[in-house]
Formats: sequence, structure tokens, C-alpha cells
Amino acid sequence: MSEINLRIIIVREGCPFCAMAKKAVNFINNHLDDLKQIQIKDNEEFEIFGSKIHPIIDMFDRTDFDGYPFIYIDGIPVEPAPTDLLIASLAEILNDDLIVPISMDGRHYG
Repeated sequence: MSEINLRIIIVREGCPFCAMAKKAVNFINNHLDDLKQIQIKDNEEFEIFGSKIHPIIDMFDRTDFDGYPFIYIDGIPVEPAPTDLLIASLAEILNDDLIVPISMDGRHYG
């Protein structure tokens, strides 16, 4: 797959893993400039009305999309993880773009 410069998470309402991931993304977004934030897209509407999948997924190789939440940051598919671990992973990937530093478990980002 060619790199797509995009920061997105696709979630589904009611998914407990999506709720943890949205919490991590919202935390990270508070440390990023508005133009560099991760977009949160909910796929529920597309599933209800028969599309099955958010149209933005057509930009990717379908093998990259294996369920919810789907996290993609600047060419890197990110595996979902518990909130604190996901925050640390996202902070590491987005370290150069953080405008407010983050300190977690003795590690500093930004």
C-alpha cells in the first residue's frame, strides 16, 4: 500500500475497544495543533444504511481494515491497545507534532 498522509480513527458506536481508543485519541488531540489532529469517524451510520463501511476505507488496502477501531496515522496502521498504551504509542508516532508535552510513566514526549 502506498502511504496516505492521513490521521484517522474509524469507530463503531457501542464498541468498548473503540471507546478506549477514542479516549486516547481525544487525549492526544488536546496536545496537537488543530490542523494536525486525528479525525474520529463513526461507521455506525454507514452500517445502518447498508454501506457496511465508511467510504474513506476505499483509500486503503482492505486487508489493513480488519475491524474496529481502525487507526491510521501518516502511513502507519496502528494496532488498538488499552488507553494508556495507545496514548504512549500515538505520542511516540506524533512526537514531533505535539505542541504540549506529555509525560507518562517516566517517558516524555513533545
